[in-house]
Parts: sequence; structure tokens; C-alpha cells
Amino acid sequence: MTPAPGFEALRRTVRRPDLDDAALALCLEAALHDLCGADASEGIKRDILRGSARADLSSRVLASLCLPPPASPLAMPVHTLERPRGRMLARLSAGVRRLRGGRRVPVRVE
Repeated sequence: MTPAPGFEALRRTVRRPDLDDAALALCLEAALHDLCGADASEGIKRDILRGSARADLSSRVLASLCLPPPASPLAMPVHTLERPRGRMLARLSAGVRRLRGGRRVPVRVE
């Protein structure tokens, strides 16, 4: 089943490519029913899906859409939680130099 062009545009507008036409239609009908009542919602729904609705009405309807949570799990980036040791050692040696008055003290290795 190919998605309707109006629903495809609505899907792009709300940035939710995971929603199918039925879920979008249900959310849109609920928002229109809350805003306009049951009698005017079908004509306004048709206008919004065509893109011919007034801008203020479209923005009001989009702001009142109650979309379901994403179906796919959120992917967390994989990275270490440890701080890089190079920066830590550089700060430590700078602090030691500052305490010694800026002089570099030779380190003897035995």
C-alpha cells in the first residue's frame, strides 16, 4: 500500500517517518475533534492533507497533535565515559610546575 501524498507531507512536517497513515489519521482526527468539534473536522482534515488550509489553522492543529512514542528503540552512541589521560596528565604537570615557581625539575630515573 502506497502512502497518500498528504500523509507523506504531514509525516515530513512532524519529522516522524515511523508513523503510518492510520496512526497519523487517528492523531489528526483526535486533534481536530478537540479543536473544532465533530462536525467541522472532516473538511478541515481534507484541507490540511491537501495543504490548502490556512496557515494559522494548520499551525494550531500541528501544535495540538498528540503523537505516539517512537516504535523503534533509541540508539545511544557508543563511547567511553573515561576522560582522556593525556589532558589530565598535562594539567597535573602544569600544576606541579606552577607550585614550584615555573621551574622545570629534572626527574631522575634509576
